Amino acid sequence: MATHIHEQSPAMPSGGILGRGIAATHATFVGFWCLFLVYAPCQVMQAIADATRNRALRESGQQPDPEQVGLVLSFYGIALILSVAAIFIVPLIQGGILGQLRDRLETPIEPPKTLAAYSVYYARLLESSFLFAAVSLGVVLLFLLTGVLPTPLFEGLALSGPLMLAIALIGASLIIMTIVVYSVANCIVVSEDQEVLAAWRQSLHFCRQNFPAVLGWALLLLAGFVLHLLFMLSNAEALWALTSLALLETAIVSYGMVLLAGVMMSLYLTRRPQPESRTVDLHRVFHGRPCVAKTKPPAAHRARRLARELPR
Repeated sequence: MATHIHEQSPAMPSGGILGRGIAATHATFVGFWCLFLVYAPCQVMQAIADATRNRALRESGQQPDPEQVGLVLSFYGIALILSVAAIFIVPLIQGGILGQLRDRLETPIEPPKTLAAYSVYYARLLESSFLFAAVSLGVVLLFLLTGVLPTPLFEGLALSGPLMLAIALIGASLIIMTIVVYSVANCIVVSEDQEVLAAWRQSLHFCRQNFPAVLGWALLLLAGFVLHLLFMLSNAEALWALTSLALLETAIVSYGMVLLAGVMMSLYLTRRPQPESRTVDLHRVFHGRPCVAKTKPPAAHRARRLARELPR
């Protein structure tokens, strides 16, 4: 007579999960520089456009110079092109970051592969980013259609008082929780070789099951959102000041993305449901014979994942 006994590893405390995630993040620091080099040109060009616009308004007064207007629009156009290019480049970097994080957390003895070795996840991570953008846009449109977010946003907040600010923070919290679900879904795509919609459904279930741990990182993201507002509300007008703020914000955002990926990957790999089970022959146990324990082979999706990552 044989039975299956599911092995449950002892629960790791939140501090241990956080420490493993931070250690893995610092070990894959090349991903931070890749993200920074992708986002920095967008932010710097945006800063140049803002500085040129401020100077044009200050020099021309109520009637802006057409040449200055054309120059400002060209700078904003270049910033838009760079931003669109970043949308298609970042998922490739994300796949490499998440793949290296997974390997360092699951098999810390083996050296990780290069970022390019995990390009097999690019298409699904790009699809996941489009889904995240659609959900976030839906939340923003919902608040716009209900009149919660007036135009311009900050004047509406100043005129409407604390109630409008509280509602805006609720909207920001919804977007931040979407970011958390999106981050966990990307971890599932890379670690479990799941399709995008299945990964998002599994991510929602995982976030509900581990809500206290997820809530802590959501609060940190909310603090980052407030920091972003402070950057936007800064009164800097000089080109050097706007460029410095743009580079500083880019560095903070890039590091935050890598850190969030590392901690979420550590959290998911530690607390995900374990499919492996152990087969124990109880007849041998009761008759005093040596117990034969066999471990089931890895799940099929893990075998497919390894096959996809093998160099061709």
